[in-house]
Amino acid sequence: MQFSPFNTITNKRAVEQNCLSLLRTCTSLLYLNQLHSLILKSGLQSNPLVLTKFTSTSSDLNAIDYASSFIFASDANTQLYDTFLFNSVIRAYAQTSHFKHKAVHFYKHMVDMNVLPNKFTYPFVLKACAGLGDLHLGKQVHGSLVKVGFDDDIHVSNTMVHMYSCCGGGIGFARKVFNEMPKSDSVSWSAMIGGYAKLRMSNDAVELFRQMQIADVQPDEITMVSSYKAMNLFRNMGDKTIVSWTSVIDGMAMHGPGLEAISLFEEMKGAGVAPDDVAYIGLLMACSHSGLVEEGQKYFNSMVKDFAVVPKIEHYGCMVDLSKVLLDIDEEDKEDALNRHSEKLAIAFALLKTPPGTPIRIVKNLRVCGDCHAATKLISKVYN
Repeated sequence: MQFSPFNTITNKRAVEQNCLSLLRTCTSLLYLNQLHSLILKSGLQSNPLVLTKFTSTSSDLNAIDYASSFIFASDANTQLYDTFLFNSVIRAYAQTSHFKHKAVHFYKHMVDMNVLPNKFTYPFVLKACAGLGDLHLGKQVHGSLVKVGFDDDIHVSNTMVHMYSCCGGGIGFARKVFNEMPKSDSVSWSAMIGGYAKLRMSNDAVELFRQMQIADVQPDEITMVSSYKAMNLFRNMGDKTIVSWTSVIDGMAMHGPGLEAISLFEEMKGAGVAPDDVAYIGLLMACSHSGLVEEGQKYFNSMVKDFAVVPKIEHYGCMVDLSKVLLDIDEEDKEDALNRHSEKLAIAFALLKTPPGTPIRIVKNLRVCGDCHAATKLISKVYN
């Protein structure tokens, strides 16, 4: 029979695929031990693809030490070991409770073997440093990833923020990384707010939460958890300023029920803190998002009458948004709401849609209520 290199290669690939398939279905340590023997008999003990899968399967069975003792045995031929195999080992150790230091060990071993880390390597190593709470070690890894140019990767940067936040004395470094990120996402904000919350730095957590709202960051579930941590911290703050109150009201306006924002607003007034124009924007926004038309109109009037807050275009914008809610209520309620306060809605719409200084004339075949009359006089003075 004539020797064929093609047949030999095809057969090796078939054996490789068979091992990979068996590893995918492995659910016990006994079966894993049998597959270990099969890998040795098949001559695949230096095959990085098979060893990578063997590592992940071992990790799932809480047997990563078993895998690493086999893969990195003293007589192992490691010349073909690649980045993916090392990443699998590092990741597995980073996920353990008591052996995170081995993730760093294998990262150093990887570098010593001149196997190049990639952008997926560093988040695993940084998470291990975070679990260890080792600031010095984290700084070393940070320096290494800067040298290879991965400090601009958003996933790497997010993990650095998390790592520094978990290490004693590292929160300042976390904020520096956060501030210098060329691009951030909801995970970035969550990591930084969560870091402040963990250290009970309530003022910083609430202020950053406010900045997140201003930046119009679309939150995910993790951001919401971090944000509510900030709100809980707020409850325990001794000296609450108008800025801290407004930050939490804004957060409720964007992501919580409008009635909660109203409750917080009333609590602020009860604490003797006078609301400013920014607080009213958050409050009216909450009413708008939750469809609280009556409440929004009431607070708009109160803003002018009780606190002499001069309405700005943002306040009128909220009132216009509230007017859109009227399209979704039944005809009887719609007629009642429009009959009582439609003038202010019409003026708000006109202010938004016309150039400054344009005369605005509102025509209505019913008597103008006192609230709308007073508001109209004030708006005329403010906007000439």
